[in-house]
Amino acid sequence: MLSTLAAIGWEPEIRGALTVILSIVILCGSVYLIIATNTGARLGFLIAFTGLMGWMLLMGIIWTIYGIGYKGSDPTWQVQEVVEGDLSQAEQEKARSLEGWRELTEGGGRGEAQAAADAYLVEADLFTNDEGEPQAYVGVSAYERGGKDRLVGDPACSVHRPDTWDGCWDRITHKLETTLFEPVHPERLAIVQVQQARDTAQAGAAAEADPSAPTISVIMERDLGNLRQRPILLTVFSGILFALGAYQLHRRDLKAMAARAAVGS
Repeated sequence: MLSTLAAIGWEPEIRGALTVILSIVILCGSVYLIIATNTGARLGFLIAFTGLMGWMLLMGIIWTIYGIGYKGSDPTWQVQEVVEGDLSQAEQEKARSLEGWRELTEGGGRGEAQAAADAYLVEADLFTNDEGEPQAYVGVSAYERGGKDRLVGDPACSVHRPDTWDGCWDRITHKLETTLFEPVHPERLAIVQVQQARDTAQAGAAAEADPSAPTISVIMERDLGNLRQRPILLTVFSGILFALGAYQLHRRDLKAMAARAAVGS
């Protein structure tokens, strides 16, 4: 089997799938064989299956809480449109005026929004000269609008800092209120504005925006993804199968006790 896996190393998808299948067969199969030698094939399978579903139930709960393991897509910023110059020309009506928008700071989510805008600008080749060479640009500002209200400046929760528990409790209650009374996430938008960098005479000098260059506004919408959808479905599915397996084991125990009681009487 190992020689077969080595022979198909040029196809990483097939090799990975076979490795996972082989691992499952060895792990689950060896446990089943050990149990079956003492309890029989049918009862051994039921015990091994119920134990596996119980383990999957626990893993699903952990993956759901921490957003790890078997998970869906992470939240991302999706570019809606790019406007050059005056924002009043934007197709997105809410982006035509910055009134009511919140300015994003470096520690307040601007980095992620700027990174998403940079990836789109690089892929779209919006900053190139006549020869097709890329030109540098500078992020001027970033704004955000919509989404659920979030606590700003609350202290980080830490068991090593008891003085922060008041702030932690405020964050917990705020999270519960927004979850219960706002089950549907409202629209969340962001605007990242950049300008072409002007030439600097000194090598290595920090890039500065050229005030004569037009402002490029990248309008994006927040896609919340489905990070915990898969582990939740796995938890529910595994929980149902674990309950059915445990119920069948309980019924078998009741029948065995009734049979022993009938023989004893």
